[in-house]
Amino acid sequence: MYEDSRDPDKWKRVEELMSRHFILAGGRDPRITALLREEADGFARQGELQRALARYKVLFAFDRVLDLCLAQNRDEEALGYFVDVDQFDFAGRYLQQRPALDLSDDLLRRLLKRYDQYDGHWSEKPLVDLMLRVFRGCLQTRRDPGLLEQARRFLESLQYTIGFEQEIGGAFLDLVAAAGHYNLLADMLNMRRGLSGRSRKALAASAANIRCKAEALLDDNLMACALLAEDEASLDEFLERLKLSAENSKLFAHSRRHFRKAVEELQRLQQPEEAAHVCRRHGDLLLAARILEDAGDPEAAAKTYADGKMYAEALRCYSDHGNQVGWPGSSSA
Repeated sequence: MYEDSRDPDKWKRVEELMSRHFILAGGRDPRITALLREEADGFARQGELQRALARYKVLFAFDRVLDLCLAQNRDEEALGYFVDVDQFDFAGRYLQQRPALDLSDDLLRRLLKRYDQYDGHWSEKPLVDLMLRVFRGCLQTRRDPGLLEQARRFLESLQYTIGFEQEIGGAFLDLVAAAGHYNLLADMLNMRRGLSGRSRKALAASAANIRCKAEALLDDNLMACALLAEDEASLDEFLERLKLSAENSKLFAHSRRHFRKAVEELQRLQQPEEAAHVCRRHGDLLLAARILEDAGDPEAAAKTYADGKMYAEALRCYSDHGNQVGWPGSSSA
């Protein structure tokens, strides 16, 4: 029998063959279903869990698949199966019992590919809440750079699907905290500052959610995000004590008192265009132009000097780098 072979990938093939024969043999016939269920139950009682699981999957006995996978901590098998058959409720029930997950990069790629197949508003996508919880669960067992990057990119794919009249919280905020994506949260909150009506109420609710999470986790970066939404003066004071890093630089970038610290960090990370953008946003066109010029972009630097009415500097920049910016009369010879 193929189930007794030593093929390491045999069980996927066993399930495919069993499903095919089950359907051909009249899988809708209650007698055949009862016989296969009896066989599966028998294997389960004997401790032959993989044989039992193969049969329960063919029968779509989701409750038994859930129970056996939970008993054996079969994260990969359970979530892969439930997603493949669109049983997101059962996948969610599994996650309730197994908050910390051990999943392969291959399964995460499969889940992300499945997520990418959906269109429409993010709250209507059945995989979104699941993916948020899956990434959070994986980050509880490992925090390698590749996993963090995947989680942060997933969060970034959702930032514009959360409307300004919706509060930020729940599983989304949980994963932001777990992945330490403070820069994303800072940008989302900054875009909402100054709005009125329901958007203002949603921002206040978001700030309350973030503050609550920050206090529970003793997370100063999250607390700074809450202050960004609530009170810029308090944020400025708080940032005096907060250590700047690549993960929280946007908090400093959105502060009129501390934005130059963020600029220095962006330059250290070799992101001159972003550094210049931060300077522009705070009205420091001189610093923005110098950053661009030092980075080897004289045309953008000259334009920035001109925008700041520093015409002598703009002319100097054109004159010094005429060949590069197409200065009238210059030649490449």
